[in-house]
Amino acid sequence: MGRPKIKFSTLLRSLMRDRSRIQLFDDSGAAIAEGTLSQVGADFLVLLIHPRDEFARASSVTEQTMVPLSAVAWVILPKGF
Repeated sequence: MGRPKIKFSTLLRSLMRDRSRIQLFDDSGAAIAEGTLSQVGADFLVLLIHPRDEFARASSVTEQTMVPLSAVAWVILPKGF
């Protein structure tokens, strides 16, 4: 038997539940966005953009960005967050 496969969206949902701050990058290494996950769908995610030194509260969120999962090559959890 092979190892069980974990979907990328499932991993992202666990980060969303933890309210972890993340950085998204595309396959060329360019940063897409940084913030806190708000929603994770089957083929997209919604990221709340806010200052690094603040939590993702309504008063600190400056933008919401919808990103197709196909655009994300990797995710980093910044140190200290």
